[in-house]
Amino acid sequence: MKNSKKYKPVSVAQVAERINFDLSQPDWLPQPGGNSMADRQAEGVAGLLNRLHAGGLALLADEVGMGKTLQALAVMAWNWQKNPAAKVLVMAPNRDICQHWETEFATFFAKHVRDKTLCPALTVAYRLEDLVTAVQAGSSQLCITTIHALSHLLSSAEKETTDDRAQAAFTAASRIHQRLKAALGAQGFDLLVIDEAHYFRHAWSGSQRASAARGLFGPPAQPLSQQVLLMTATPSYSSLDDIPNMFSYFLAAEGGNSLPDADELLRRFAIRRMRILSGAGGKAFNKYHYREERALPASLAGDERAELFFALYHKLLLKENEQADAPRRFFYGYLEGFESTTPQRPTEQADNDNQGQSWHQAPDSSLLQQLTEAHQKFTGSVPEHPKYQQLVDLCRASDPLTPCKNIEEHKHLVFVRRIPSVRELTRRINDDYDRQQARLLLETWLPEDQVAENLAQWHQDKWSRSWFNGMVRWQSAVSQNASRTGKKRARTRSETAAVTDPVYQDEYDADADHDLPHREDDATGSRIADLFTVKKGDNPDENRSDCANVRQRFRKKESLFALFLEPAADYCQAEYAGGDHAAEQDRDRINYVLAAQHYRLHGQQAVQRRLPISQPATTAWALVWPLLIASEQQQILDWRKTNPRIVENFSRYLQSGFLYASPVMIELYCWYTGFWRQRQQRGEAEGVEGEYRAFIRFVQPKIAGSHLFNYFSAALRTFEALCTKVVSRSLEDCDTPWTFISSMHSPARFASGETGNRTPLKIGFNSPFYPNVLVATAVFQEGVNLHLQCRKVHHYGLAWTPGANEQRIGRVDRLFGLLNHQLRQRGETRLTINYPYLENSFDQEQLARFIIAKHQVEKRVDACRVQAFSGEIDMQVDGSRWRDYLRQPDPDASAIDPWPALREDEG
Repeated sequence: MKNSKKYKPVSVAQVAERINFDLSQPDWLPQPGGNSMADRQAEGVAGLLNRLHAGGLALLADEVGMGKTLQALAVMAWNWQKNPAAKVLVMAPNRDICQHWETEFATFFAKHVRDKTLCPALTVAYRLEDLVTAVQAGSSQLCITTIHALSHLLSSAEKETTDDRAQAAFTAASRIHQRLKAALGAQGFDLLVIDEAHYFRHAWSGSQRASAARGLFGPPAQPLSQQVLLMTATPSYSSLDDIPNMFSYFLAAEGGNSLPDADELLRRFAIRRMRILSGAGGKAFNKYHYREERALPASLAGDERAELFFALYHKLLLKENEQADAPRRFFYGYLEGFESTTPQRPTEQADNDNQGQSWHQAPDSSLLQQLTEAHQKFTGSVPEHPKYQQLVDLCRASDPLTPCKNIEEHKHLVFVRRIPSVRELTRRINDDYDRQQARLLLETWLPEDQVAENLAQWHQDKWSRSWFNGMVRWQSAVSQNASRTGKKRARTRSETAAVTDPVYQDEYDADADHDLPHREDDATGSRIADLFTVKKGDNPDENRSDCANVRQRFRKKESLFALFLEPAADYCQAEYAGGDHAAEQDRDRINYVLAAQHYRLHGQQAVQRRLPISQPATTAWALVWPLLIASEQQQILDWRKTNPRIVENFSRYLQSGFLYASPVMIELYCWYTGFWRQRQQRGEAEGVEGEYRAFIRFVQPKIAGSHLFNYFSAALRTFEALCTKVVSRSLEDCDTPWTFISSMHSPARFASGETGNRTPLKIGFNSPFYPNVLVATAVFQEGVNLHLQCRKVHHYGLAWTPGANEQRIGRVDRLFGLLNHQLRQRGETRLTINYPYLENSFDQEQLARFIIAKHQVEKRVDACRVQAFSGEIDMQVDGSRWRDYLRQPDPDASAIDPWPALREDEG
């Protein structure tokens, strides 16, 4: 709403007086002509405020990963500082993105806003009915709801009884509009923010969502909100018409004419800047400086069955098309056969990139079903898809089970279109990890010449517990018999555990792994990871395994070995003091973990829970400390100085990752088993303290270069960002368990419309820990940050448009992520973007045309000026030299801001 008074444009300096956009500098101020991201974000906020004042409407169309949410929050903060009672509504696509807003909101007002007395109340209402209730209560300045709610205003009965669902949705939304205005007053909300506004590009489609949106937002003469801020990195998602369509909900046509054209709307209302990452020496990088696209052919050569299957598939597909009344139109990623040979079931909910296509009814669905059934009938198995193995090999290329410093190289983000592909890829990648991890376990027990044969037997038995337990019992007996050379009889594996550590005396542990909140799909999860869990049941051979017993030893608070993963006594290298009081302790009430924590936080003089040890003891943390570089050591010292509870929180985070979500647990198992077998061979038998000290001596030379050390170091770099940007958790919160990490047992996980709570996946993938490979449909295409540890994106299934393709890449190509870190540290990096395809097939043809078309419109996408992009594959385009259009790093590439934040008359 325009103000009648003379308006003085908001300046960048005024914004910076209220908001700090660079948390590394508490006294940050923008630099004249500065090009840092903090400067650009402050400029963006000033520009948005000026546009909102001038016309009541603004479009923030910055490139993906530039902090649009942060800028929108700054606009809200400005309004609340002017009017503490201002009411703001945010609409985000789905619950996951709503949760992201919650996280950003908490961080923003805790750290970025200079006025710490500004604490607006927040309410999240996933249903519009709940939104009305929250607004009527009047206790919140900010309400967050979902765009998704607009599609679910009608009950099942209403859907069945109405002939015009769109009109019914409009009527229902109009009633909600009236109730909101009645609670708010005639002015409605002070500000409406729509995240991913391109969801409203089908303004006149007659869909329930579009009709409901018109009812909710109201006519331009009676708007739901005085000001509207639209946010999307792809305003011309598939056509230039998308822009006036979005604006049509909020702008009235002047003089009975149509709305201004897209260029005029962008000129008046839009801010669009290109992402710039700062690197070493102050050098600036745009995306064309480091992006590397690669085409990865999957060959049918050497697999006669697969070659025959796909030859028949092509032939019948062509025949079916020729016999149709009208030739079929084929769209990018529409066919199922180039992602999976398992057709998607009609009952499955397809994740469809929001383009309105019915992707679970592809033209090849029935054909693929018939061919697959025929193949299974004659061969006894489903047909292999060459692209599956190609991607598995690609994810294995970095050898994630060999300890290395660059743990981030193990992270892979894979996008698919078909739900069967999600599950099958996840299963295969986990099975590949299982083969490698099973080999490591067997190499710990067996002579080298017996490993391959036993590995094959175990794999045939599907990595079962019973097979592994039988092997351990046999090898334990062999060790026992081989060591009967002295007066002492060496104990068996279970006897040693029972004597030295009471944790093994319980047949069933009520606090064991079955109580953790992991709900992994049995068909796709890791079977080797499952060996480390404790299960309920009457069969002891299935309840526990030797792997689970060893992990319990390192995690149970009653076990001295739980001290191994605790911080050093001073968080650096200090030992825990011992004393004569050890014998006075009631062993049934020992809690080494709580005693050690009390020792760290309160010092030896104030110890109430004394450590029941007779001599000083050290931990793995103390062994790692001297191997850390100076900046890593300083990080821990800074945390300790600020608040020791930060270091405590970090240690709990590490332990969850070590014991549940990384190869560190495999490493610990192999260390402990090798240590135990060595002692058996020597006939050594001591109490728990002697065993613990001997284990420390055994592993000390192994720490350098180990998984434990590498994961420790990697976790330091991103812990603060993970807490504040992903988890929305206080750094000092060392009391809340890291269950999101401890639930990530499998190296590969998937996210689709069938996945419930996707928050653990985002947290795990942004940590150094599992999952290493995240396979996702379009549900992770927008509004999800996956950038802290990853720089590799694989387009297993093609996106529908260049805009959707860019949204996918934008999950990792963002500010303050791994790419940004590597540019600052090394002055160079690569964002690897892979396009797997089936060689010499229609899959190759569709990829060729997509790459050419994408390259031709990329600059127009950057400028929000995509004239039109059809998802239909144009076979008339010459695709013979398509590989020439794959992007390679170009140090001379420029990226000009199409629609700058500040105009000539704004400061």
